[in-house]
Amino acid sequence: MLMTEYKNCYVNLSYIYFCTTLLTSKTDILLINTISSITIFVSLFLALYLSTLRISKTKISNRLFSIFLILTAIDTSGILLEKMPTKLYSLFIFRSTFSFLQIPILYLYIKSVCYSDFKLKPKNVIHCIPFVIANVLLIPRFYLVKTVDKINFLQQHKQMFEVQFNHVIFHVQFVCYIIVIFLMLKKNKKSI
Repeated sequence: MLMTEYKNCYVNLSYIYFCTTLLTSKTDILLINTISSITIFVSLFLALYLSTLRISKTKISNRLFSIFLILTAIDTSGILLEKMPTKLYSLFIFRSTFSFLQIPILYLYIKSVCYSDFKLKPKNVIHCIPFVIANVLLIPRFYLVKTVDKINFLQQHKQMFEVQFNHVIFHVQFVCYIIVIFLMLKKNKKSI
């Protein structure tokens, strides 16, 4: 059997593909972390810029898009926070539920661009309902339990009802909002 050394890894030549795949995945992780860091920085920088613009005509649109970019940065930061201290499990899961706010904010932004008379109203809070449901669902079996139980929850997250339900809610919400956004854009394509 012919053996070779590859990055301090002794492998049979027939398994060299396996070893290079592992090394490539480490490179991929570094690349993903780099791209995520750049995305977070650019999103936060653009959000800061948009929130400081004083053009009254597009003020609401700029603020909504700024909030969308901040939520995207928060959501993207999860990739960088994989190896977190144990005391931050609740914060990590709470951060992941912010994805329930991204698409509604995008919808409100597009609505503000399509309609010049758009104003935020108290009834727009209804778009936060999936976010609230997702967090309320996690209270009894995740947020209020001890760290050991949180670790068990995270290790078995694919079998947990709360995670599965939130997964379904998120995808239904995503599809519904995307359809509504495209219909709104189609209806208002002349005014944009």
